[in-house]
Amino acid sequence: MSLAQLLEKAVEKTKFRTEDGTLLTPIQLRHKICKSYWGSPNLEQVRYARLEVPDNITKCLSDELSRLLDIQGEFPTGHIGHSFHISGSHNSRVTATQNWAIEIQQTSDHPTLAHSLVKAASITEPDATAQLLNGWAHGEPLRFTICSVLNDVYVDDRLDLGTGVRVYPLPASSQGLPQSLPAMDVSKVSTILGRAVLEIDAYTLPVFFPPQISSSPNQQTRTELGDVTVDTFLDALSLVCGFRVNMAYSWNHYFESDAFAITKSTSYLSSDDRLQKLGSALRHSSSDNIIELLDFEPPTSNLSIDQLRKACELSGKLQQRVKSSSRFRIAVARWNRSVSSSSPLEDRIIDLRIALESLYLDSEHGELGFRLSITGAKHLGTSLQDRKKIRKIFYDFYSLASRVIHGTTSKKVKSKQADSLNQASQLCRDGIAQILEQKYQPNWLDLLLQ
Repeated sequence: MSLAQLLEKAVEKTKFRTEDGTLLTPIQLRHKICKSYWGSPNLEQVRYARLEVPDNITKCLSDELSRLLDIQGEFPTGHIGHSFHISGSHNSRVTATQNWAIEIQQTSDHPTLAHSLVKAASITEPDATAQLLNGWAHGEPLRFTICSVLNDVYVDDRLDLGTGVRVYPLPASSQGLPQSLPAMDVSKVSTILGRAVLEIDAYTLPVFFPPQISSSPNQQTRTELGDVTVDTFLDALSLVCGFRVNMAYSWNHYFESDAFAITKSTSYLSSDDRLQKLGSALRHSSSDNIIELLDFEPPTSNLSIDQLRKACELSGKLQQRVKSSSRFRIAVARWNRSVSSSSPLEDRIIDLRIALESLYLDSEHGELGFRLSITGAKHLGTSLQDRKKIRKIFYDFYSLASRVIHGTTSKKVKSKQADSLNQASQLCRDGIAQILEQKYQPNWLDLLLQ
């Protein structure tokens, strides 16, 4: 009997018992999950429903798993390591990668794994579950998505490049939120409604591995961005948009493998409490746990599909450049901070001065403001008139930054300071973009002598 046939038989004999003692058939369980929405009490009850499988079914499935997974005699102990979460496993280890992904390493015996298979088959159908497990057993990766709520990004509709990178808007009601979103309190949920989510497809290999005693398996987790990190991609998106794009909340969505867990297995990675709700009022129904923004007017979209595509193209060049030049990396990071809407004006001015110095000064000799303004003007200007204008913007901004650092600025001229910051910031952004397009940073002294 094949694994799919065994699972079909197991599903027929399986029941799920909820916390209040209600017994559900797999069809009822699947229906309740499909009809539930994020945060509904019904969803949590069915997610945590206890599996009841006859012992003879568990034994047959365990034997079949032993045959399927022990392809090269690597699992003689009756235990197996796996890269997805199930309850009842041993030696659980969770590691966060630099790409905001979660690597899961657990060890389970075959009966525990068999129960997780029945759970998955009850939710996603026996054939689909058997096909998924067979693929993993023969080297296919475990696929998941890194999801991030973005600060200050708004979109009217879904933007999909078809390359594993997507951005879409969240609704104004929690009833339409993704089920994969982790549990949050009311105040945090209200701040993400109406905002944009970035999704990046990722995968982990291997899915199954020999049980580890002291060392970790050679586990690899990669995203569809390739060698580009998620942080670098966000920096590229910031450069394209002209304002800082960063993550407010991030989590991983595991698709089919989420169904293997007896409990909810979505991983929650980060939080940023600076977000404010977009609506003028809030409705929260305690009976059905629906949170909704009232008098909500979606902000104007500030990201297009062309900009998203441009960010993907730029991110590869940016990754190579920040790896090879620490000064360029500092310039990009400080420019990014200088265009953050949540930072005080004085901090943004100081950050931009550091960015410009990292970009255009390769020594500390001479009068720095003069040298920076002349170098930047020569780099960015296309005519004498252009260069004079750029030189003045840089010089005036550098003088402003010096006054800010020494605490001698007047609070009465905030608007002029902001104008100076914005003009210099745009030029700094142009300089970064030009260096990325040229694939090298000029020797500034040689440039001036040309």
